[in-house]
Amino acid sequence: MSVSFLNFKIGQKGNILAFIVIAILSLVFILVLTRHEPLRIPKDINTETKVETITMENIVRSVRQSIQNFSKEGLSTQSSLWVCNIFMPPVANEIDTNGSFFISKELGGCLRRITEDLGYGYNTDFNVSLGLYDGNSMQEQLDKMMSLPNDRVDVNVSFVVAGAKIESGERRFSNNYALSYPYRTWHAYKKYLEWGQNYLSILGLDICEELRKAKGPCLFVGKADPTYHILTTDDYVRSKIDLNDVNIDNALNKQLDYLNQIMNPISFECEYEKISEKKDLAISRDQNCVTPRCSGIQIIEYDVPGACGTQEERHGTACPPREALGPWVAPPMGTVERNYTKSCTAGQCKIEIVGANPYVAFSVKFRCKDTTRSISMEQGVEPYTLQIGVYANIVRVCPPVSIPLEK
Repeated sequence: MSVSFLNFKIGQKGNILAFIVIAILSLVFILVLTRHEPLRIPKDINTETKVETITMENIVRSVRQSIQNFSKEGLSTQSSLWVCNIFMPPVANEIDTNGSFFISKELGGCLRRITEDLGYGYNTDFNVSLGLYDGNSMQEQLDKMMSLPNDRVDVNVSFVVAGAKIESGERRFSNNYALSYPYRTWHAYKKYLEWGQNYLSILGLDICEELRKAKGPCLFVGKADPTYHILTTDDYVRSKIDLNDVNIDNALNKQLDYLNQIMNPISFECEYEKISEKKDLAISRDQNCVTPRCSGIQIIEYDVPGACGTQEERHGTACPPREALGPWVAPPMGTVERNYTKSCTAGQCKIEIVGANPYVAFSVKFRCKDTTRSISMEQGVEPYTLQIGVYANIVRVCPPVSIPLEK
């Protein structure tokens, strides 16, 4: 793979450069593509020319690296998650505002590093735009994303440079750059949309099948006299269930195959990294008081086939505050885990129904790399990469259906 060059247009006020100065600056431009520290130009070159050239070259490099870093964050500074139980990718307005902020922040740091060498100051009120903001509805924003070119990312940068280290006193001039980078960000974005809308629900079905491999009863029905507070403890329930055969890796590998089927034809290769996985029981406890009274305690265990879906418990994962596109990984089940207890009086019988609902909560990153485009970063040359996060919490619920409570 070779490092891709970019085309750019520069609109700015300035003096007409002499031929010899252009030759020198051309050499500098070639050298800057492989440099990571702020560019330096000989002190005897015209001050304004020096400022303009250093500014241009550092902006070109900084924005290029910012595009890569922003893509690794899932095209959002709010969250890299595109899936949080439901498919919810960022769309035009979020990508535009977040991307402009992200690039502005990294660009500001770059310009501050070269200020001391130049003796010029860059105002902090510079503008960066990806030109994506379009409409308020989900459909309008999706239409905008689908209309973007597959072969490039356009970034507009404008700001004012002011300085006093020249004989005639302070000088101010504006810079306006229309940059175009040959990174296939929007093509990969569209392919991720295709994957999410066509294959994500299959992930839920496959993991539901894995949850059916949990061994042991999933429902405990007990009755006891009112002196008992809890009839079936959580520890006892967990001791009866074996989750060792539940394995989500096959389901994730299947999704990776689907993703590569979509991405490989455009020369992207994908992989996934499992960030976290938790297998456990979402224990639901419901109690009630009935008559006539009963004595002692009795527990009956059942294995009742139940529905499967996503539960709201996030285990510390925050879903991004954006409108969901869909589909769900699995149908939403709401909050499954609960502990509803009740005090019964003498002469009554306490009934307790405990569901041992097996679940798996996991977080993974899918990472797709362009085999035809490379970017020179601080750490070295690497392929252009668009990475997204996926979180889901899938549970198999054991409902108390057809349970003979009166026996």
